[in-house]
Formats: sequence, structure tokens, C-alpha cells
Amino acid sequence: MSLASYIRKSIAGFRVQSEQMRQIEPEKIHFSDVVGIFIRAWPYIQPMFNHTVAFIAIAVFQLLWDVFWAATIFSLIYNNVILDQAVGALPAAILFLDQNTWVNVEALTNEQRFQLVPMVVMVAVVSGTLGAIIDNANNFYRVWIMQNINQNLRLHVMSQLNHLSLKFHAESKAGDAIYRLFQDSAMVTQVIQALVIDPFLIIMRFLVGLVVVFAFSPMLAGLVVFTWVPMVILASIMSVKLRYGFKEARERNAALTSNIQESVEGIRTIKVNGLEAEHQRRFERLSIDAFHAAHDARVRLLLFSFFAFLCAAIPLAFIELTAAYLSFIEAEVFLRDILIVFGFAAWNLGSQDQFRARARESVNNVQNLLTLWGRAQDMAMGLNRVYQVLDLTPEIEDSPRAQRLQRIQGDIEFNHVQFGYPQREVFRDLHFVAKLGEITAVMGPTGSGKSTLMLLLLRLFEYQKGDIRINNRSIRVYPYQDVRDNITLATQENILFSMTVKENIRYSRPEATDEEVMEAARIACADTFIERLPDQYDTYLGEKSTKLSTGQRQRLVIARAIVKDTPILILDEPTASLDAVTERRIMTNIKEWARNRTVFIVTHRLSTIRAADHIVFIRDGEVADYGSHEELIKKEGGGYRSFVDAELASQERVAAG
Repeated sequence: MSLASYIRKSIAGFRVQSEQMRQIEPEKIHFSDVVGIFIRAWPYIQPMFNHTVAFIAIAVFQLLWDVFWAATIFSLIYNNVILDQAVGALPAAILFLDQNTWVNVEALTNEQRFQLVPMVVMVAVVSGTLGAIIDNANNFYRVWIMQNINQNLRLHVMSQLNHLSLKFHAESKAGDAIYRLFQDSAMVTQVIQALVIDPFLIIMRFLVGLVVVFAFSPMLAGLVVFTWVPMVILASIMSVKLRYGFKEARERNAALTSNIQESVEGIRTIKVNGLEAEHQRRFERLSIDAFHAAHDARVRLLLFSFFAFLCAAIPLAFIELTAAYLSFIEAEVFLRDILIVFGFAAWNLGSQDQFRARARESVNNVQNLLTLWGRAQDMAMGLNRVYQVLDLTPEIEDSPRAQRLQRIQGDIEFNHVQFGYPQREVFRDLHFVAKLGEITAVMGPTGSGKSTLMLLLLRLFEYQKGDIRINNRSIRVYPYQDVRDNITLATQENILFSMTVKENIRYSRPEATDEEVMEAARIACADTFIERLPDQYDTYLGEKSTKLSTGQRQRLVIARAIVKDTPILILDEPTASLDAVTERRIMTNIKEWARNRTVFIVTHRLSTIRAADHIVFIRDGEVADYGSHEELIKKEGGGYRSFVDAELASQERVAAG
């Protein structure tokens, strides 16, 4: 079993604690919880706060601009051009009209009315063009702000995923992490847009419209305010159902993303085993589940919006009918002295149109605010999934008094190490020394913990008792990253990337020179086949490097490990896919290269084990045998001797078979 595979299997016994990965049920989330979820987004919004304020200021200016010019233009059209009333003082000043002949008159002449038409068109075109320029420029500004906020959170989530332990990644689906990173984290942009900018502008429009409505009729303004009551009741009734639907939709879509990722990654295995139809059926089932969950969530939101429309439409209809009646009887407006400046001294066609526009805008803004609250339930569920990752505490943390580890010089001692998973004990008293300049083979029966031992050295897990010592000091006194920076792990999985051969070898150490790359390839016996490639070291390897054989990929992985040039090298089944001659050459080269380094080999292959200077045979949580191959093979009844005899017998049966 490879070390990477063992990692996934051995840590399956661990479970993410409930307090770390909190699954907050929608029905248990109250208004304050939703607000708290959004407040947590502040650190990612803060860098863009000044830009957000600037955007809002521009939007408010644009709102006032639109209201002012709409009132002015409608007054000119309805009151002056159509009804031949005298021009208001403010429109006259804008058009540079003489007060005596345009304002202080009983009525306009036909000639004056015709003169106003091109002026009104000009004002409408200029004000509309400038308003459109401001609006579009501000929209571009908004997109830039939103993307920067999303980038802030996305980088933080990715950093957290990188720092979380292998335990988390082994128990989590890659597709789920991808969905949280790209889909759920995108909700942070909606926080600033849908919960700060839009509500602020909506409330501003509501208040501006309410002031205009109040100026015409305080009674109707009170009815506009009353529309909040049924809206708030509706929100309190449907919020839980909305949250539940959106949570279910996100979880189903995350499961679908995981299935896609697994299918693409394992396409070779799927085809070899003829499982295309089975995987297609599974994909279709998950896709249908995701579709239904998303559909149901959206239907609930649409119903929510429809009920909000009803809550707004009924009072709005009464308001507009009342305005029509007041216009019919030509009643006097409430704040006559103020509205007369715009030419609205009494209820007429022009005043009714302006009143209806502002009343409808105010009521619609209440409806829009309620719709935003409905969308906020989806945002809360998405951000909560992101926070579940951000709230996780990495299992391996540095000591507050950690001291830097510059370079490993000396032996590595496993000093009476005790370690166990929650379900079982792995090591109860393990002790041995891996000497500098030697190759140490770690072996034992399946499940004996040989791969776990390497994970403890890498500080991917923490042992409970005993110690692992580097430079005669516990590895816990060093930052865990310093320890890992001094260790290279080459796994049997042979992961290569879509880049050139040279870039793949120097992937772990980008600054490596061409000479160092070629020397690493020589030690790994990869130079011979590389030189036969079309562009040699500059040959581009496609995705998963399918043009190379398994043995060739394995040699490139070994070369990558060597070029990193760390004091400790861990090789997981390094020669499993190699022929005996190539294996012997590689082990001879590594032994020569490792004169001032410490090399660990996790393997079951006898030919590889024989090349080691010392063998650590682990059984029952302890070191059962320790020594060279020659020493241990002479030990009658020893664990290593019994293992070798069993392996040789198995090989003979296979050969005879």
C-alpha cells in the first residue's frame, strides 16, 4: 500500500468534531444569527470600504439627479406645454426664461408653448445622457469593488484549506471544497451589494419618494409607511423555509460537483472496469436531485416575491385611486408653497403623475427590500458553509516559543514514541535511530504503522507520548513548516503536472539550475528516456502525463524529490514499477547521493530493502527487529527473517504456478 493511500485509510478513524464543523440547522437560525453571519464578512469588505462609500455617494447623487430632472421635465411637459400654465420659477431659471413673460403670467401663449418643446427635449437629452454616463461608470466601479471583495475571501479560504490537516482533506470531498471556494464564497459580494449598497439606496429612494408623497398628501404618505407591516410579517413567516431550501440546494450541488470531480479524475479506472453506465446513472441521479433542490428553492423565493407583490399592490392601488380622485376635484396640495416652485400648486394631471411615480417607487422599494431579505437567506446559507471551513482549527500548531530549524545535521531519533487513533493503538513504545548518511528501510506487516511513522516525522499527526528528535531536540520546538521544508516525500502515486519535463522536476524547487535538474534525472535514471523525447527536457507533458509509462513517471517523481535537495528524503515504494536492473541502478545512485543525508524507504520489495543500510521491522507497536539485511536474515525466529521467508515462498509459488 502506498504512503498516500495509507494516509487516506489510516486517518479515516478520525472525525471532524461537531464544534469545529458546525452544521447550523436553518430553523435554528434567527434574525440575529443571519445578521451575525453577514457581520463576519466585514474583514473581507473592509479593504474596499472607502471605495464602497464612494460608490454609494455617486449612487445617491445619481438618485437625486434623476428625481430633480424628472420633476422638472414632467412639470414643463404637463403643466406648461400641455396645460399652458405659467412656468415654475426653478424651471424658468434653468431655461434662462424671463420671469415677467414666463412666470408672472396667467397662462402661456401658443407660441410660448411651442417654444418650450425643443427646450424640454434638449434638457431631457442632456440630463438623460449625463445620468446614463454616471450610471454606467458607477456600475463598472461596483463590479470592480465586488470582485476585489470576493477575491479577499477566496484567498483566505484557499489559505485555510492549505493549512488544514490531511485528516480534514481525507474526510472531505474535493468537489465540496471546490464548491465552497467558488460558489459559496461568492456570496460575500452579495453582502455588500444586497445588504449594504442596495438596501441603503432602496431606503434612500423610499425616503425621497415618501417626502414627495407627504408634500402632496400626509394621509397617503402614512399609507405608504403602513405597507411595511404586512411585509415584515411575511418575512418572519417564510424566512426559515427559504433558508432550508437554499441550504439543501447548495449541499446537493456540492455533491454533484464532487461526483463530476471524481468521475473526471478516475476516468481511466471507470473505463477499465466498464463502469461508464453506472457512473452515468449516478451522475444523472445526483443531477436530478440538485435540479429539484435548486428548483424548489427558487420556487419558494418566487412565491415569497409574489406574496410581497400582493402586499405592495393592494395598498398601492388604493393610493393611486385616491390620487386620481384628488386630481379630478383639483384639490390643493399639502405643501403648496414648496411644490409651487416646480409648478405643482394643485392636484392636476402633472401633479398626479409625479405623485403616482414617487408613491409607486416608495412602495416598490419596500417590496424590493423584502425581496433582498429573501435572497439574503441564500447568502447566509452559502457564507455559513464557508465559515464552517474557516472555523476549523488546524490540528498541528507551532509552539509560542518555536525556534527556527535552519538545517538538519545529525541522526534522527524516535524516542519511545506512543501514538494511537481514537479506535486503536498504533505505537506503544517505539524506539530507534536513523543515522545520518544512511538509508533506513521501514517495513512490517500491513497495519503495523510504518507509514504512520513517516507522518509523525512530517508533523502531519501529533504523537501522544515519547519524542522524535532532530539535532538532539524535539521536533515540537521547531515550526512545523521548518520541519517539512527539510523533508521531501516522494509517493507512489507519481503525480505530474501539465508542464514540461524540466518544470516537473524542478516543481518543488523552482530556482534549481538546469545542471541540477539533469543531475537529479541522472540519479533517478530518468536521463536516458528523457533524451529520447522529442524536445528532451523541454518536452511538454499533457494532463496526467499519459504519454509516459508508469515507470517513467515514477523516475521523474524521484528526480523531483532529489532536486529539492533536503536533508531527509522519504521514498514510498520508490521502485514498485521498475525492472530489477533499473531499480539496482537507482538505489546505488541514491546511496551515493545520500552520504550527507538521511533516507527513509517505505517498501515491501525485498530487492529494495536489501539496498538499505538498516532495516526497521515494526510489529505490535514496537520495533521487533533492527539491523542490516545480513544481520537480520541470520536471526532465527526474527520478525524480519519470517517476513523474508514468507515472501520468498510466495514468489516460488507464483513462479511454479
